[in-house]
Amino acid sequence: MKAKKILLCAVSLVLLLLIVVRIVHVNTNVLTIPEERYAQNQWVELNGAFQEMDDENTVGYSVRILGAEQLTYDEFLEKYGASENPPEGKDDIETVLDVEYEFRNVGNSDGYLLLIQYMIAGPYYSLIFDSTLWSVCTPTGEGQLATALQEDTTYSFHVPYIFAGGFSKDLEGEKLAAVVSRVPVKKMIEFTLSPDLSATPTSMRT
Repeated sequence: MKAKKILLCAVSLVLLLLIVVRIVHVNTNVLTIPEERYAQNQWVELNGAFQEMDDENTVGYSVRILGAEQLTYDEFLEKYGASENPPEGKDDIETVLDVEYEFRNVGNSDGYLLLIQYMIAGPYYSLIFDSTLWSVCTPTGEGQLATALQEDTTYSFHVPYIFAGGFSKDLEGEKLAAVVSRVPVKKMIEFTLSPDLSATPTSMRT
């Protein structure tokens, strides 16, 4: 019986050692995605970095944030002349973050930007692109959730965000970051809403 117990202990130790070796191997070989952080008004060259699919082909595309504004739902409708004909099912929204982006395309004839994936990350929450409100502030977008710029052009427009999961809070003074690409580099543009509800730059960190 004593020899059997020794054998069982030895087998257990070997199994434990194999598990530890496996955990170390997984942790040392886990894929890590580098991050780059930029400031408001600073051009971010996407250089092929994308949100979901590499066929977005963002080589030649650059993006920057020109400003941002925190609005109530009614203020948002009034700003874009939609108070008389508001969209259905959106009257429970408390806060809309209106972000003005500028995009530049140099030499790319078939790339595009997947705007629906352009989320805003806060300290412990996120704001997501709202397609219904996008149709309100950018009716020429015709409901498209992706956009392509003509080659060698620059274009700016506003993108509306709402809190995910029904959460809501005052964004004044909050450190926010627009996630403009996820793979193979996560690129973020940082900004903070100042008391006058416009975005102010933060320093770049890479």
